[in-house]
Amino acid sequence: ELRADMVKAFLFQAWASYEQLDLSSRHTRVVQETQRIEQAASSLLWALLPALMSSAAVGLALLMLDPVLVAVTGLFVPGIWLAGYWLRTKVRSSTQHFHNAFERFSGDNQFILSNLEWIRLVAAEQAELTRQDERLSELESAAIGKGMASAKYIQVQHLLVGLSSVA
Repeated sequence: ELRADMVKAFLFQAWASYEQLDLSSRHTRVVQETQRIEQAASSLLWALLPALMSSAAVGLALLMLDPVLVAVTGLFVPGIWLAGYWLRTKVRSSTQHFHNAFERFSGDNQFILSNLEWIRLVAAEQAELTRQDERLSELESAAIGKGMASAKYIQVQHLLVGLSSVA
């Protein structure tokens, strides 16, 4: 439905706003963002639902065995949530930086492919290669930053949950 709505928005938007669009960036955003939404929904269905079900079962068993233990474990929930909130902002920021770098890289590649004849005609191959090297470096740096932020988030969450289990 989201993809259909985006197509409708393109088809029925005012012509003046269409002329101001960066078409390659818009194209990349439509394709990539809708794919990310689909992947996130799949991840939720495949990972979150089973985890919630098993957590509820374990929590109920613990509550029946020792309510004091559940209360002590519950004291860690605010800390886990606050750490997760802070780290999620870092992950979102680095992910957005990566998406922006990917859009610029994709747009540049589309530009090269659609203007290859002109680039060769004015002998601008080296200039374009230099520009692409900069984009690739930016994309690599953004990808590493995104990966590191995600890894930190996961590791800190595991650590805090482990500490609450030990307590």
